[in-house]
Amino acid sequence: MSQRIYTFLGITIIVLLMQTLCTTAQTTNNSDSIITAYDTVYYNPDTIKTTRVDTVFEYIEEAPKDTFTRKAADICFLVGSQIGFGISHLSPLYNKSSIIAVTNLQGMYVYNHLFANFGIGMSTTEKARLQYSKRYNSLHHWIDTIKTVQDSYIEIIGKDTFQRQSIKITYLPKTDTIHSDTIYSHKNGYRFINIPIVCGYIFKNKKTWYGFGIGPNVRLTLIDATNKLIIGDSSFVSEKLYIKKISIDINGILFVKRKISNNIWANVQLNCSLPLASSNNGYNSKLYRQSYCLLVGFEYFFKK
Repeated sequence: MSQRIYTFLGITIIVLLMQTLCTTAQTTNNSDSIITAYDTVYYNPDTIKTTRVDTVFEYIEEAPKDTFTRKAADICFLVGSQIGFGISHLSPLYNKSSIIAVTNLQGMYVYNHLFANFGIGMSTTEKARLQYSKRYNSLHHWIDTIKTVQDSYIEIIGKDTFQRQSIKITYLPKTDTIHSDTIYSHKNGYRFINIPIVCGYIFKNKKTWYGFGIGPNVRLTLIDATNKLIIGDSSFVSEKLYIKKISIDINGILFVKRKISNNIWANVQLNCSLPLASSNNGYNSKLYRQSYCLLVGFEYFFKK
């Protein structure tokens, strides 16, 4: 029994020594055998772990933006003529109103609901009378006769009795002053040319337009060559020395336009013109002219 034990221990020691010698020899003499040894190592498939990376693409949809479609501008032109009547008032030099006839030629540019109106119009002649009075003095010479009774007595002739007086006659020269007033008058005539430039707004329906506007009016005054003014309350002088040929007014209009056909429109227009300054220059009396006119006419329509 003891012999078997000694024999097993001896074999074990020999195996261990041989294993140690083999390992040392492989390490020192052949280093490449290590790589070969590693190549023979296999791992079970379940021990290999792989990580899968998925790339996720995220699309963010932007909210749609509002797009505004700009409507094309509504541009057109109207050209036409008008006739009518009105009331003109000259003050305070004359303080007189006149009924006048008016003709007008105008063109209108329309952009959407806005417009600019250009025109030229002429009125009939307006007459106004200017007068003054002048006093003349004259002397009237005459003689007064004065009878003075100095004495009275009775004279008997036959059967008749007469009463007699002694009378003294005296002559006195006298002079009277006579006053006479003479009125001098002169009739002046005026014609006016108006050139208004008006801007405003239009309310549009399918076939009818309503509008209003305001702007300056250049007024040209045409005076008769015989027109006179009073200087010093006692004499007439030519009015051309004092009248201003060009004046500036403020002009307002109201109108209604009605479509008759594609290119023909009818219109009714009310004009009001108020002066900004006197028409007289350097004269002692002011002259202002206001006018209110009603016009009707037709216009030709151009579409851009």
